[in-house]
Amino acid sequence: MERPSFDRFAGTIAILTAIAGFAYSVTFALYVKKGYDWAYTASVTELAVGGVLTLVVVVGLYQRLRSVDASYALLGLLFGGLGAAGALIHGSYDLALRIKDAGGAL
Repeated sequence: MERPSFDRFAGTIAILTAIAGFAYSVTFALYVKKGYDWAYTASVTELAVGGVLTLVVVVGLYQRLRSVDASYALLGLLFGGLGAAGALIHGSYDLALRIKDAGGAL
């Protein structure tokens, strides 16, 4: 009974994840090409947020695919979860360094 509700939620989050991924790509490219300070802060924030959002999407995909092939679904959940955790850790670490270098203020 709860599944259709989570499916809709995960679908909405998947769209937000795609938007965050695109925004990350644009802001990171601006930082690399132009050296804009604000673009670096925005890109690492979007990377961390994208990691959190991806976790929801991966769980939703696991729920949908485990009835087809549970082993592959679990493997996808593990790899997707590790990738999302890596993005979250990387983005959060870089953002923490940015805040520390700014003296606690962005």
